Amino acid sequence: MKNLAYNGETLTDNAEGNTVGSREGLSRREQSIIVGLMLGDGGMEKISNRSARLNIKHGVQQKEYVYFLYNELQRFVRTPPKRSTEFDKRFGTKTFRYCFRTISSSSLLNYYFLFYDHSGKKKLPNNIFYLIDDLALSIWFMDDGSYKNDSKGLLINSNHFAEREQGELQKVLRDKFGISTRLHKLAQWKRIYIPASESPKFAKIILPHIISSLKYKLQKLSLTL
Repeated sequence: MKNLAYNGETLTDNAEGNTVGSREGLSRREQSIIVGLMLGDGGMEKISNRSARLNIKHGVQQKEYVYFLYNELQRFVRTPPKRSTEFDKRFGTKTFRYCFRTISSSSLLNYYFLFYDHSGKKKLPNNIFYLIDDLALSIWFMDDGSYKNDSKGLLINSNHFAEREQGELQKVLRDKFGISTRLHKLAQWKRIYIPASESPKFAKIILPHIISSLKYKLQKLSLTL
């Protein structure tokens, strides 16, 4: 049994508990990618008391990103990404997406318990400071980040977390990565805003991990992309 995390929420990998298969624990890279996805748009569902699976879904513009994630997590995936169609009855419109899901695994169940409460609502782990690293930060930005149209600042759509939890994420960005941020209000929601004075520093941390099709999110910065 391998200890994967620290400080209050012990994360273990019990290979005997896997219902479908992976007999190996998650690599450090796989752990970081999953943490980034859980901070962003990634969804996880509990299959039983012994396993959970990860669901990935993005628009057709992010097809390359979906395949990047598929290749990174392929050890836990049996079926390649598929294009799906979603119909919005309100507007009579169709949306095309690429999606895939992993097998169910006890290794993933550990992350479900970290990032979801008993009602199935996403939450921020108490030990997020120790879980997040440069790669996880990059995945989070590729999932939920964008540039601000009227400045060289950057935005992270963190509004699926409570305002208190967003404050904790701000502390992590400041204390672990040296990035000062503010909360930017959008309608009734708030999201993390990285001001223009901090965005080059942030971009240099994540740039080595950003795939080519998503570097446009950093295009307003004076960096070599």
